Amino acid sequence: MSNQFPLLGLSLILWIFLGYRFLRAFTRRRLTDRASLYAWIVFFLCYLVVALDVPSVEQVFDQRFGDLPVTALIRNVAVLVTAHVFFVVTRHVDAPSHRMKRLFSWINPAVIVITVLLFVWMADTDRFSLEALTHEAKTIRGIAMLVWTPLVFWPALVRLQQLEKFRLMKLRYTLSLMFYATFIVPGR
Repeated sequence: MSNQFPLLGLSLILWIFLGYRFLRAFTRRRLTDRASLYAWIVFFLCYLVVALDVPSVEQVFDQRFGDLPVTALIRNVAVLVTAHVFFVVTRHVDAPSHRMKRLFSWINPAVIVITVLLFVWMADTDRFSLEALTHEAKTIRGIAMLVWTPLVFWPALVRLQQLEKFRLMKLRYTLSLMFYATFIVPGR
């Protein structure tokens, strides 16, 4: 039995449960609700980010593209798309300025497109190493998230925490704020 068997088993159980929940929501016609669609999109994007971070999956997927680090690109783009969906969901709740909302609405998709175009250009020129391709996508994503976290995500989470009436949900938003704070703090 390999080390990946428990991970595969837990992943399979999770997908069966989520498949059941998804089909149940579909049969009850609750998927047409905009909030439900956004929640499912965020979940699947987060799962995609985590699934593509498994070294064996990454290796198999990258081999199909001539060992180009395509999984790193997809992961980083998925993080930025998840951030955008989160913004769309919370933009009516929080109180950032209209200018900040407009900036995020235009700049974040532009960052995604620039990341992909730069990756394709760097891969096509053959002057850059595979590590450089991986770091390019991570660096652009990191810079974007460092800017968006205090300007877009913290205000939304603070406002959601203030509006929440249940203590357990207040704790959840507090923990989310702490998570974003650790994302900002430089690593070792």
